[in-house]
Amino acid sequence: MIRSRKILILGILLLVSIVVAGYLLLWGPGSRSENDELDKSDNSVSTAVLETRDLRVYKELDGILKYGDSFSVSPGNSGVLTYIAPQGSELTRGMVIYRFYRSISETEYLAADQQVASAEASLIQAQNNLENLKEAPSKSQIASANASVSQAELNLKNLMSDPEAYEISSANASVAQAKINLDNVLTTPSDASLAAAELSVQQRKSTLASSESAMDTSWISFRMARRAYCEAADNLDVGSWINNYEICPDLSQTGLTPEAVDELIDRIFIEEALIDLANSLINTHVNFESANTSYETAILSLQVAEMDLQALNQSPSDDELTQPSENLQAVEEQRNYLQSDPEQLAIDQATQSLNAAREQRTELNQGVDDNELRQAEYSLQSASLNLQIALSNRDGLVNGPSAVMLMFGETPAWRDFAPNMSPGIDIEQLKINLIALGYGDGLGDQFTLDQNYDASAISMVKELQEDLGLTQTGRLDFGDIVFLPGISLVEYSSTFPSLGSNIGANVPLMSLVPIVNVNTSVDTERQVSETTKSLQNIETSIDVADKDLIDIGTPVKIELPDESIISGKVTEIGRTAVIPSNNQNTDPYLEVSIQVDNNVNLPEWTGANVIVSITRELADDVLAAPVTSLMALLGGGYALEIYKDIGTELVPVTVGVYSDGWIEIKDTELLDGTRVVVPK
Repeated sequence: MIRSRKILILGILLLVSIVVAGYLLLWGPGSRSENDELDKSDNSVSTAVLETRDLRVYKELDGILKYGDSFSVSPGNSGVLTYIAPQGSELTRGMVIYRFYRSISETEYLAADQQVASAEASLIQAQNNLENLKEAPSKSQIASANASVSQAELNLKNLMSDPEAYEISSANASVAQAKINLDNVLTTPSDASLAAAELSVQQRKSTLASSESAMDTSWISFRMARRAYCEAADNLDVGSWINNYEICPDLSQTGLTPEAVDELIDRIFIEEALIDLANSLINTHVNFESANTSYETAILSLQVAEMDLQALNQSPSDDELTQPSENLQAVEEQRNYLQSDPEQLAIDQATQSLNAAREQRTELNQGVDDNELRQAEYSLQSASLNLQIALSNRDGLVNGPSAVMLMFGETPAWRDFAPNMSPGIDIEQLKINLIALGYGDGLGDQFTLDQNYDASAISMVKELQEDLGLTQTGRLDFGDIVFLPGISLVEYSSTFPSLGSNIGANVPLMSLVPIVNVNTSVDTERQVSETTKSLQNIETSIDVADKDLIDIGTPVKIELPDESIISGKVTEIGRTAVIPSNNQNTDPYLEVSIQVDNNVNLPEWTGANVIVSITRELADDVLAAPVTSLMALLGGGYALEIYKDIGTELVPVTVGVYSDGWIEIKDTELLDGTRVVVPK
């Protein structure tokens, strides 16, 4: 960091004082009078000349040349990467950032269909609501409203009245039954119940054995009938349909498929020599399927009997005990509720229900007001628009090539561009870019530069898609357009994707660094004008002690790594001092930003270290003396030893600013060219 200017001045003055003090000890007043002849052969003293000059401070700061923050580009859809702009390449308006082949997944199709179905349901609901509001209440609606009021009145009356005898009897019966159910669960099964369950298991095992034997017999009969049919069919050469339906050869360990059975039935009279064999094959197949079903039923029946026997031998589980216990508790609470006075909360709720039913009936009789009708109409319009958007989104799900391109603008893309979308500044920004790229020349008066995605916008987008070799849908999915302030560079990355890579939706793919801000405007005649500003800047810092050396707008010189010099100016100065935290003995500093003049862009030097030179004018056209000629007087102040032909003379002087070995001489009659003595 740069040392303090004040400390440097004080150090130099201290050095001068030491030199002067030594000089006075050797050449003090007692050693030589003002009129003494100066020994010109004395080599211990030399002279210098006072000069009129400009005093400047020159500082060098270390800096880094860089651009602003990078922008991460994430695809809006998934697919396979087929092109990507090379690393370090410069992209301008309308250039393709990357291309990919989009593959629509079943999940995306399903989500789009669900969105359409939901929008259709909302539209139907909105239509029904509006129709119901416009129509006079029907007799059934009035009757329903009256019934709701009557029911609410009855509920409140029952709540305030004592329970009837039949209600108490019913509650007691429910409690008694719940106790019986719980006792049945807790009671140990009798020997007779266990014996009956064991007998049931043995009977079902016997049934299973019989079913298995019948199934085996029917299977053998089926195989024999199948083999006989296949051998006869082979001899008759009936065609390949037998093999196509896996009827022959007889290699399967299962029955015939339903399709094979249907084909046999359809052809049973076509192949007359095979009628009996085909009929036998079909019948044995049906018998086998029936036997197989009986066998599976016997297995399930045995499993049920074994589970019943196991349940009798085991103690009831926690779940089996919990349900009857909870039922008993519930009916006991219901009985207690009947026998106790109603709580105030229940009375309040019943009263509120009655008031709500009466208000609904009153509204039904009075009809709908204008505000409610307008709200229903707005809801219908909104539902219709949502359905159009959902249909457009579903229609946009197309497999095929896609391209993502760069457009200029301060507002980032945040949604799809599609028909019936709501107006916005992003639409106007897109239109400006399309006009700047030369689209829409044939629109004539149809074009309007506004915030609506109208027919002119759709037409220009289709032209763009045609030039890119894409399907002309007139819509742009989110992610198809990247809005950045202007010309941008593709940032280098160790994870830069390769062609053929699978890219995922909303997963960062690459980064762009804006280097030039481009402000674009379009007039009523569709004439395009642009202003540009380089976004390249230099970041450096300056010691707090030297902060007076610079201001906003201070010109500077910048030395690049190739030793070439460019100019710039200070654009930002930090307001808060940064205190180093790395335990180094460094001074607090302020962060400084510098803009390169004339919108010069140096992308090849991005990230390079540069030297920033600052020259500060301290005083213009002032009389100055070499600082080494300055002498400190014993009584205070400073003087110069003026060289004359007849000797030297001490002249008191007032000093001013110091710079680069020279110090300003003020309030004196000394002139430019006056010779002064300086230590040799």
